[in-house]
Formats: sequence, structure tokens, C-alpha cells
Amino acid sequence: MDSAAQLRIQLNLSQQQMAELLGISRSHYSMYECGRRNLGID
Repeated sequence: MDSAAQLRIQLNLSQQQMAELLGISRSHYSMYECGRRNLGID
């Protein structure tokens, strides 16, 4: 499991809730967790 998923689970958030906090769609967030997209955060 990658760090994005670990953080989300530690915060007890669903993918939908995490996506809303980040201002992105749930599908995009899911792609970040799966490694198909990069967050682009420096």
C-alpha cells in the first residue's frame, strides 16, 4: 500500500472524502493511489 492510501486510512477517510478535501474527483484520487497518476505536489 502506498503512502497516500496509508494516510487516507489513518485519517479514517473514504476515497471520496479524501478527493473532496483535495478538490479533485474520486476517480482521479483513485488513480493517484494506484500509481497511474502523479499528485504533482512539490
